[in-house]
Amino acid sequence: MEKEVIFEHPRLTLTYYPMESAILETWNGFTEFELFAELLDKTIKFMVEKGAKNLILDVREHKGLNPKGNEHGAKVCLEHAKKHGQMKHAIVVPTYIFSQMSVDNFEKNIGKEKGDELVVNKHFKSVEDALEWLRE
Repeated sequence: MEKEVIFEHPRLTLTYYPMESAILETWNGFTEFELFAELLDKTIKFMVEKGAKNLILDVREHKGLNPKGNEHGAKVCLEHAKKHGQMKHAIVVPTYIFSQMSVDNFEKNIGKEKGDELVVNKHFKSVEDALEWLRE
């Protein structure tokens, strides 16, 4: 089975990659906390529904997330990994400075929760590179 777009919203597209057991989150624009939390919940529900173990975060077109959103994202990912097992979390690195700051804050929050062994973060320049890592 090839990749499948499973959800579309003006701020987020979710694509399922069965071979890599991954969902690709492609974020666009700025996302207020409430909307981010709602969309992240949808992502996690799709991960459970599809049996996906990994997440690819493509924020190249995202315009950042506030600290509350970063903390929430880290908490949700850790809780998911505690319930469903280790998650590889591939991050396609943004060039937009505020998005990069959001990625850095997310990773600091994961570290605060001592979830490094549950959520394995790695940075990539492209979705293709991230998919290759997940296939290893």
